[in-house]
Amino acid sequence: MRKEHAALLAGAAVAAAALIGAQASLDADGPSRRWYDSLDKPPFTPPSPVFGAAWATLDVLLGIAGYRLMTARPSPGRPTFARNTALGLWGALLGGIAAWPHLVFTRHRLDAGFALTATMFGWAAAAVGLARRADPAAAAMMTPLAGWLAFATALAEEIWRRNPAQPEPGKIA
Repeated sequence: MRKEHAALLAGAAVAAAALIGAQASLDADGPSRRWYDSLDKPPFTPPSPVFGAAWATLDVLLGIAGYRLMTARPSPGRPTFARNTALGLWGALLGGIAAWPHLVFTRHRLDAGFALTATMFGWAAAAVGLARRADPAAAAMMTPLAGWLAFATALAEEIWRRNPAQPEPGKIA
């Protein structure tokens, strides 16, 4: 793939995932914000601005990692299947990034949000391992996402555990 096409595709894919997810993100004082604020959260829950800063950084790193994977040239030490599988997992992660806010903030499905977060952690860990064989720099750029998702999995599980009775979507107290 030509480098400029790979850059455009990687950037557009990451931007699309972020924009789709942002449609369900918490508005300043809307019902999703009130619902989320009403949840019992553990003390290790970061303040809201940390989420935005973390995701802005992760999105940039994911875009660069995707670009590097798309343009990585196979060699005996860099097998095509590792690159292609890592790239497929990269795409799956973008799908999860787009879907997660809708599950949690629109549908109020803490259980499904936890399950998706845990699944995404597995995808990210596998992608890092495979990318390491195809392009070590791409793997390094995906490692922060794997770390964030490990933390997010623990946070999502704890929020779900603390809030077993979830209101039906549209029925916010």
